[in-house]
Amino acid sequence: METIAPFTLHTSKEETNNFCDSLYERFSTGVAYEIMSNANETVGKLCECIDVAVLTNNDSRIRNVLQDLFSSVGFKAIIVSNEEGFCKPDERIFLKAIEAAGGKELPRDQIMHIGDSYTNDFLPATSLGLNALLLSPDGHNSCKQSQTISSIDQVFQFL
Repeated sequence: METIAPFTLHTSKEETNNFCDSLYERFSTGVAYEIMSNANETVGKLCECIDVAVLTNNDSRIRNVLQDLFSSVGFKAIIVSNEEGFCKPDERIFLKAIEAAGGKELPRDQIMHIGDSYTNDFLPATSLGLNALLLSPDGHNSCKQSQTISSIDQVFQFL
C-alpha cells in the first residue's frame, strides 16, 4: 500500500476560508458547469410534451445551477438528495421523485429514468419497474444489461 504524504498550503486561515467560500459560490451558479450539446434544446422539447423531473445527488445549490443552465425549461419537480435525507441508489428518493412528478397515477413502465451511473441510476430504476436509459457520452459507463445512449437527444428514440 502506498501512502501519499499530506501537503501544506502556505496560506493564512483567512485566505483559505476566502478561497473555500469563493469556490462554494462559484459552484452555486451555472458558470462553473458545462452542459452537453443539445441538452437545453432536448430537455426543453421533452418538457413541452411530457412531465420531466430532476433527481440528483446534490445539495440545494443545484436549484440555482439548473435555473442558470435551463432557464427556459419548466421542470415538473426537482428532487435533491441533500434536502430529502437520502440519495441514489436508495429507492426512497426514486419513489419521492415518482410522486413529485405526478407519476403515482402512471404505471411504472410508462416512466423513464435517465442517468449516468449504472449502480446509482439504472439498477435502482429498473428494480422499481421503471424504464431506464444509461447516458454514457464517452462509452465508459455503458453496460450490456442496460439501454445506453451517448447523447441526450437520443432519448426520443425510446419514447
